[in-house]
Amino acid sequence: MSVRSFRPVFFGFLQAVTAADAVYDHDHEHIDVPALVQAAGFRLAHADGAHLFYSTPELYTPGDPELDWPYRMLRERLVERGGVRYAAFPHLTFGVGDIPVLREVEESLTVDQRYNAAILRWYLVDVRSPSGTSPVTSGLSVSTELGDIAPASEPET
Repeated sequence: MSVRSFRPVFFGFLQAVTAADAVYDHDHEHIDVPALVQAAGFRLAHADGAHLFYSTPELYTPGDPELDWPYRMLRERLVERGGVRYAAFPHLTFGVGDIPVLREVEESLTVDQRYNAAILRWYLVDVRSPSGTSPVTSGLSVSTELGDIAPASEPET
């Protein structure tokens, strides 16, 4: 999977609150999740994006060249699937009736397009060792109010 750029995990959220003139202390460290996964010795099995559309136009960031390409691409897909009503995107307020078209557009994109245009990103990390066991849960023992929790014993082979 090729990934165009890495941004802070909360990047889409930060853009939304900034566009809405909301106050948010966004002094976050940049987290490069794929690099973090690799440094931990695990494999990034899949990375994708979700939540491509805000419900109200006030949350979109106008005049950001980095966002022009996803807005243009999403507008084209919206018009293809939903008609001329969507030509005004991102200056639209979406409602429940728009969900089928929004879903179709999201599903029509490649993984890379969703990842790079999405407000939210998600990562599937394979934490199994080559033997098939998980170093994350290996030897895990947790005490709770319900009693001790220990990992299930490995199946006998």
